[in-house]
Amino acid sequence: MTRILIVEDEQVVAWHIREALEKLGYEVVASVASGTRAIEQAETERPDLVLMDIRLKGKIDGVTAAEQIYTRFDIPIIYLTAHTDENTLQRATRTAPFGYLVKPLRAQELKTTIEVTLHRHQLEQAARQTQQQLSTTLTSIGDATIATDLHGTITFMNPAAEELTGWHAADALGQSISDVLILIQEDSREVIENPLRQAIAQGTTVKLGDRVLLRTKDGQEKAVGDSAAPIRNADGVIVGGVVIFHDLTERRQAEIVTQQTQAALIGTLKTRTEELQGMLSCTQLLRRFVEQTQNTTETTQILHTLVQQVGESFHADYCWISLHDAAISSATLSYEFIRPGFQLPGAPPPASAIGAQITLSAFPRFYFSIFQRELWLNPDQDVLPLPYQQLLPPASQLLILPFFDDQRVLGEVGILRGAATGWNKPQAELLTQVLNQCAIVLRQTQVSHKAQTQAYDSDLLSYLKEDFLSSVSSELRTPLTNMRMAVEMLRRTTQALKLAAQSPEGAQTREVLLQKLEDYVQVVQEEWQKEFTLINDLLSFHELEPGELGTFSCVDLQRWLPQTLSPFMLQAAQNRQELSFEVSPYLTDVLIHQPTLKRIVSELLRNACKFTPSHQQIRVVVEPAGQWWQLRVTNTGVEISPEECERAFEPFYRGVHTERWRHNGLGLGLALVKRLALRLSGDITVKSGNHQTTFTLTLPLSQ
Repeated sequence: MTRILIVEDEQVVAWHIREALEKLGYEVVASVASGTRAIEQAETERPDLVLMDIRLKGKIDGVTAAEQIYTRFDIPIIYLTAHTDENTLQRATRTAPFGYLVKPLRAQELKTTIEVTLHRHQLEQAARQTQQQLSTTLTSIGDATIATDLHGTITFMNPAAEELTGWHAADALGQSISDVLILIQEDSREVIENPLRQAIAQGTTVKLGDRVLLRTKDGQEKAVGDSAAPIRNADGVIVGGVVIFHDLTERRQAEIVTQQTQAALIGTLKTRTEELQGMLSCTQLLRRFVEQTQNTTETTQILHTLVQQVGESFHADYCWISLHDAAISSATLSYEFIRPGFQLPGAPPPASAIGAQITLSAFPRFYFSIFQRELWLNPDQDVLPLPYQQLLPPASQLLILPFFDDQRVLGEVGILRGAATGWNKPQAELLTQVLNQCAIVLRQTQVSHKAQTQAYDSDLLSYLKEDFLSSVSSELRTPLTNMRMAVEMLRRTTQALKLAAQSPEGAQTREVLLQKLEDYVQVVQEEWQKEFTLINDLLSFHELEPGELGTFSCVDLQRWLPQTLSPFMLQAAQNRQELSFEVSPYLTDVLIHQPTLKRIVSELLRNACKFTPSHQQIRVVVEPAGQWWQLRVTNTGVEISPEECERAFEPFYRGVHTERWRHNGLGLGLALVKRLALRLSGDITVKSGNHQTTFTLTLPLSQ
């Protein structure tokens, strides 16, 4: 039950008020006639509400008593008044009363005012409690916190914010947030917009960017990080904002130290990594060189492999090998590697320096070091032979190494790279040793090949003869045997047809026999075609004798390739295969023996159409590769083992591991292609994996 204290100096009025309150269900704790007694009763009884007459007799009137009761005991006051002067009303208004009631009182109005007053007081108490809890929380947290009203006027500042900004809370309260929290961009030194005003205006949380400084009251600058957010009331209406920020100075200093340490470690690690990568590149270079040349005895192929491996392993723009003549009087730039997209100075692509001649005696300083087996690392341009000077683009890194075996200096190897990829001396010296090992491998290969050729030449010829005769006899005999059996079956079927013609029920039998007759004819035709192909391959293989190919002509690959592929487009469509091609726009005309090229491409496409499963792809790609150009034929859905890849170009080899690659014939198709490619001063290779196989024909741009 609500407990009410009545303060009224007229006893009759007080009695009527008590009676009305009790009828309304309220408890009257006391009824007093003076302000002094009202204060005493409020302290002892602690009522829920006080009905206070403004005009009271005595030293303390109703306004003064109400102010003390509300201030000291937090008890809500409702003023009772009949009439009063203007000055007294203004005093009463300043005490923030909860309501006014004009005498004489009406019961319903009295009840409404009391209930509204009690509800309002409960809300104010809850708000003060929440505000106190919030203030205590914000004061106790370690981060600096400032709160403002809707206009950006500071209403709260905790001790951490005082320490960080240099402002005392008493001085900052009532100030604009823009005058206390001054933020500047560290790099541009410009004052940035206050994030709290942005948060209030946008209604969202706003965070500071990187590298922001707080300018304190005494002019110091501190690195800070912060976030600002709007404050909303229970209805979601923005009534102010709060910004929380913290000092980042120590963290920034620690980050700087960490960055400096990290930079030093990265520099050391980078240097060491480059050295290790150089060693690894040299080791891999030697391994790949040995792997790719172990079955090769041709000096040209070995040196071509070497210059390609050096260029690719060390990411060179340009790499070359110059060889000295037997008299050690001149050097010839004989092999080169050109990175795709790199252009030699003063020459349109595709440029080549192969064939450049150097007289050794004209450059004694340069070749004295080469013959002493010493390298040149970014030498002065006037030291270099003139052809080498012409190779140098601006801002490049040049390394020239002696190329020597265990007997003499064979020449020099040059590697040209961009300025961003420099050399170090240990890496260059290690590469010199690797090239020395490659030169020794080259000499040993030549010596070994010569000895093996002399020792086993007669045995090899005998073996090849026997193997050839065995393969030919077997392959020629098989189609003949099949044709003989088919002819015998044709004879028997013909006799059966004659007998069926004499039988009354022979009509149905004749249909069956006629179908068999067609099947046997088909067998004869297919076996004849096999025999014809075998003989044709033998004759073609025999006709490839050493000698001149004939006239070379300029071929426009953009037009020539579609014409050559046209017959195979129909065959691929019949096999439900997808055949496509692409010619690089950077490669159009090539000088080539056109009939030989057409024969190679046709053989590759014939095999691709034959062995590619249905619903798989066959793709032909033509593109430049330095001073060479390449034609690649790739078919998907087909994969052959590494062992078969190595033997794919051997005469009479037809594969043994997968049925897809087993086919009739002497196994001369790819052997013919290999010999034709070599006659064009090129080569052909095969790689297989990931359910696809690629044949790559590599030919020189100039013959």
